[in-house]
Amino acid sequence: MDLNVKPIDKSLGEKARKRVVTPDKWKRAQLKKNRYAAKGFPDFPTCQHDKGALQCKSLTAQDIRRFHSAFYSEKDKIYQDNFILKHLVMQPIKRRRPKTSTNTVKEARAKYFIRNLQKEMIPCATIHF
Repeated sequence: MDLNVKPIDKSLGEKARKRVVTPDKWKRAQLKKNRYAAKGFPDFPTCQHDKGALQCKSLTAQDIRRFHSAFYSEKDKIYQDNFILKHLVMQPIKRRRPKTSTNTVKEARAKYFIRNLQKEMIPCATIHF
């Protein structure tokens, strides 16, 4: 009895019955990717803070552009959230004033920073985020 069994060679281009799953090409994944992509180039900040707690005026357009491109380098929300967390510091409220109202009081405040060309963290206003 002669057996004419040939092994299947994958290099011949024979396709399997099931198609290959590519979730990156799905419509829902494309919408999610576009949602977290940059809409355009960032606007240069117009605020004139240069003393005290905020020093936005000392930032250059290149610093803003570098921050923007680093933020949008990955189109993933978790990556972008972690990037923002790297550039902010939560500080407790130092001074409490006596209040008679029943409103809740803040426990902490967020202070935002942008790294400049010399790798220094420059405090800036929240409008740059």
